[in-house]
Amino acid sequence: MYLRRKEWCKCERSCNAAIGTFEYAVSVYECEAAGPGKWRGRGGAFDKHARPFKDKPYLLDLRQKWYLVTGEHVGTGADHEPLLKEVTPHKIVVWNGELFSEDGDVKSIEYDPHPRFPNCTCSL
Repeated sequence: MYLRRKEWCKCERSCNAAIGTFEYAVSVYECEAAGPGKWRGRGGAFDKHARPFKDKPYLLDLRQKWYLVTGEHVGTGADHEPLLKEVTPHKIVVWNGELFSEDGDVKSIEYDPHPRFPNCTCSL
């Protein structure tokens, strides 16, 4: 299982916003079970993402969707995060700055195209 913040594009490529290019696949974060219905993000990429919220949980945007996903691990991204193809969302999870709690099954997903990246060739 992995964690994914926000929806992804149907072309299954994430944007490296820092340099304006595409990753080979969908960027995700590693995670581990932390009790029934609970998950903990782990790994250097997740730690880098979580660092600003450690002492300031009020900065969390709780409206942002997170997903518990599976997929085929095909590489490593620019921030040393896992990259997946054939991504399947299983659960919606909510992050409190420390742990993720399952908040329901994923019934359907709306893909999020890359409107600011004209090199995206996905056809929605």
